[in-house]
Amino acid sequence: MKRLIAYYSASGGAKFAAEQFVSLLDADMLRVDTVMKFPKGTFGKHFIGNFMSVFNIKPALKKQSLRPTKYDEIIICSPVWAGKCAPPMLSFLSKYDFTGKKLYYFATSYVENETFLIEDLERKTRSKIWAYSTEANEETREESAQRIKEFAQQIL
Repeated sequence: MKRLIAYYSASGGAKFAAEQFVSLLDADMLRVDTVMKFPKGTFGKHFIGNFMSVFNIKPALKKQSLRPTKYDEIIICSPVWAGKCAPPMLSFLSKYDFTGKKLYYFATSYVENETFLIEDLERKTRSKIWAYSTEANEETREESAQRIKEFAQQIL
C-alpha cells in the first residue's frame, strides 16, 4: 500500500501533522504550495484565505514533484478556513482524479460543522473521505501528536 501525506500549511500546524504522519505511516510527503504569496501576518492571511473560501476561489499551485495518482491512500492535512478546506488544498484536490483511492482528512484547526466540511470535500473530490479528525488551535504539540497518533492507528 503506497501512502502519500499531502499538506498545505499556512502557519505550521499542518506541516507538523504531516511530519508526524510520515513517521508513523511509512508514507511520502508532498507540500502543496501556491504560486501567489499570502500575506505574512495572521490577519491578512486569514482575511484573504477566508475570502477565497467563501467565494470558492482556487489559487494556482506550484509544480509538484510527486504524482498523487500513483498512491493508494492519500492523507490530507490542511487548515479549515470559513468552514471549508483551505483553498490551496481544494486546488490540489480538484486537480486530480481520486477515484478508487482512499482519502483521509486531518484538519489542523477547529471545525464547528464537521458534517458540512466532509460532505463538501466528498462532493469536490467525488470520493469518500474515510476518516476525519481535528487538531484544535489551543492544543499543545504533545496533545496534537497524541491525536495524530490515534488518527494514524485508525488508518492502519
